[in-house]
Amino acid sequence: MEYTFIHPDYTEETGTFHVESKSGPSIAIELVSTNDLVLPKFVLRPFKIETSFRPDTEFKVFYTGSYGTIDLTVTRAGHTVKVQTVYKHPCGCTHEHVYDFEINVAEKTMLLAHTDSGEEITH
Repeated sequence: MEYTFIHPDYTEETGTFHVESKSGPSIAIELVSTNDLVLPKFVLRPFKIETSFRPDTEFKVFYTGSYGTIDLTVTRAGHTVKVQTVYKHPCGCTHEHVYDFEINVAEKTMLLAHTDSGEEITH
């Protein structure tokens, strides 16, 4: 699907929005700007989201945008739910933040860990 927004200064923002079903239980959503004239005042910032899941066990989301990438994985095993999020900066360097979150409903426990480029900085 193509889109056009006209900004107050009469510049036009144009692009395409695409949704595609991938193999198995996965989907990709992408928004691509076709002109850079409106930088940095996008109405819709370019991005790409890819998701996949295995029923009752795992859900994955991979987001790529102008502010970096986010890789999110949610898993479930018995009474435990784990969420791992990896945020990578858009600079192209290896700098990344990793957030691990675990909830055990049966034991009524919760754990949160945050590492920055391999060094734990959990508060």
